Amino acid sequence: MMLRYTIPIDIYALGPWPDALALGGAFEDGQIRVKYRPVGHLDPFEVPDLPPPEHYVKHCSGLEIELNDQGSQIDVLVEGQNWSALIPILVTIANRILRGIRNTGRVAHVSELKINLSEAEKYIERWLVTVDDAAGAPRTLVRMQDDPFAGFIASVRGGTATPSGELRVGTWLDITEAIAENQPPAPEQEFFVNAIEHMRLDNLRYALLEAVICLEIVLARYLSLFFQLRGVPNDRIKEFLGPKLGLRDRVTIMLELTVGHEALRKIDLQKVIGAINWRNVVVHQTGHLPPHLKDKDTRDGIIAVLALATVLAGKRNELQAAPELQVISQEISKELGGGFSKPFPVLKSPGGHYVVVEFRYIAADTIPAVEELERIVDRVAEKLERRDARFQRDQHLTVDFVAFPDDVHARWRNGRLITR
Repeated sequence: MMLRYTIPIDIYALGPWPDALALGGAFEDGQIRVKYRPVGHLDPFEVPDLPPPEHYVKHCSGLEIELNDQGSQIDVLVEGQNWSALIPILVTIANRILRGIRNTGRVAHVSELKINLSEAEKYIERWLVTVDDAAGAPRTLVRMQDDPFAGFIASVRGGTATPSGELRVGTWLDITEAIAENQPPAPEQEFFVNAIEHMRLDNLRYALLEAVICLEIVLARYLSLFFQLRGVPNDRIKEFLGPKLGLRDRVTIMLELTVGHEALRKIDLQKVIGAINWRNVVVHQTGHLPPHLKDKDTRDGIIAVLALATVLAGKRNELQAAPELQVISQEISKELGGGFSKPFPVLKSPGGHYVVVEFRYIAADTIPAVEELERIVDRVAEKLERRDARFQRDQHLTVDFVAFPDDVHARWRNGRLITR
């Protein structure tokens, strides 16, 4: 049986061109094949003031879900009008999709559905649930009595409408993969999105707590992996990461030593330390933010904390992928022939399937012609494809060809090579 329903959402999708905003995905849940796509009544529109990757915007007011049941479970429930048994199935599938959008896409204000089974028929009505009849035409299960979206999107908290979520289409591939694999979100992902949501709703105390917890988790995992790869015994790592050395001390002392100044150049560590101090006041002293603290300063501190957490998560991911990528780097270097004029490729993975490669040459006139650069990209991509079955060169690969000291002569990204 084919069943369709639409969950109300409120998201603005942002992308580089209108076609990029036609989003969709699919996965299997047992014997049920699922397709889904964010939908809206308005066409994409251009906002020239936004950055180039986000020039076009589409408002999505619904998440359309299609279920193709290869068994007979849904068929039996529909024919028996057993809505209280059907609704949990629809909610479980919808929440799987919503979790992926919220956590992997970092889309604040998207929440999982919470239902009251005593009103099961009302959800069948509001979600516009239909099934295909024998001729393939959609048949509505419960006739709609009023606006099905009324009271869902236009929710109000403290007299202020809840802000819309923002979905950047560059994250969609990661979102669909997380949904298909039913991946649980990493703890820092949940705290990161929670902090953004609370900040937009002016719940600055909660936003601060969530942001600092996010930083604590990422920093602990980063430092643990950093020391493991340098041969520090586990008992000493556990002692170092214990309560004796607080978060403020780790940020103050350890980051410059382990991460390096360049990676932290755009992070205002004084704002980070200030935010940690305010969190300590809330948790260990008054339960409230310091009374003299201005909202703008609090927001700036929260943003600085989240920015640092993002940098550290990227560094942690680089450390995790480094051993495998080092092997590929050595293979490519050997194939290129080595020697003083031949670059040693540096491969890094900031997370997921993404890989950034840098070839650094001693001078611009030693960089090969375009045809050879494309062959080098092909060679790198083939090795990464063998390493990772989900790697897609047009989506996941960036290759920079750099002349000493920092002149980017050519860059492969989004499936094409651009030269100066």
